Amino acid sequence: MKIFKFDGHFHPDIPTLERTLSIGMARGMHGLFPTCYRSTDAFDAIANNNYQGKRILEPKYWDVKRTADPRVLRVDHDNIGSLHTIYIGMAQEVQSSEGDVLGWGIHTTIQPGKDIQTTVQEILDQEGIAVLAHPCAALFGGCGIKKLKELAKTFEGKPIALELNAQYPRFSIHAIDFNAQAQEFAAKYNIALFHNSDTHPYLNHNDKFGDSLHNAVKSNIRDNIFGSLSTIAKRNLQTLVIPEGTYNTFKETASWWFAPSPNKIKRSKSQKLLDAAKHMIRGLGR
Repeated sequence: MKIFKFDGHFHPDIPTLERTLSIGMARGMHGLFPTCYRSTDAFDAIANNNYQGKRILEPKYWDVKRTADPRVLRVDHDNIGSLHTIYIGMAQEVQSSEGDVLGWGIHTTIQPGKDIQTTVQEILDQEGIAVLAHPCAALFGGCGIKKLKELAKTFEGKPIALELNAQYPRFSIHAIDFNAQAQEFAAKYNIALFHNSDTHPYLNHNDKFGDSLHNAVKSNIRDNIFGSLSTIAKRNLQTLVIPEGTYNTFKETASWWFAPSPNKIKRSKSQKLLDAAKHMIRGLGR
């Protein structure tokens, strides 16, 4: 049986994607869905081998092909080892007004700021899969339990899912183990559960691709990636999706607030704390 290993929540530093893909392929990864916040820039950069006028993959070693599904790229490399191919899926992390949602397999960018039900419906209207990002971490961009219950009822039988997220460390205290809460909710309401790193480019964390939490699908879905994942989500075929990889330590996640931005966006420590406080205040009502 062929396994398909992929990370479905990943914020890349686009200019260094060649390094990121090389690291992941060497670790046996088969797929990556880059999830920029307001665009599909990373997917487009790989498709066109161009980002802000600069090439990101060396054509001598890399070959990018569009597949029968316009939302999936096949990327081949001739000098990685036994694994030579990785698939890139079009995706986005959409910041709704009520929590973040991953749109897997969308065709066009979805605008942020709308209510979460509208956001989920727009993803589904594009034949996408709506994965509720860090859903129980309401203070940190998740929609929270109350909204989860509404969504589970409204979109029953549709391709929606929850995620376990590597950026939220596992704790023995249930009240602060947001992943344990998500697991319990998914089991109670019969919703599919995926496993993602939510890696950001701070402190070289993109180098954890393939080491941090990801999915191992026990099926050869390469010829129909988003169609297969949609079926898994709609039917909650949870036995096909196995978690692999590690979670962040608390120190790793907390360090991000003071890490230098790879995009040279300057924020003082006080501004970073203020941004964090605003983010948490928005979550208090969820």
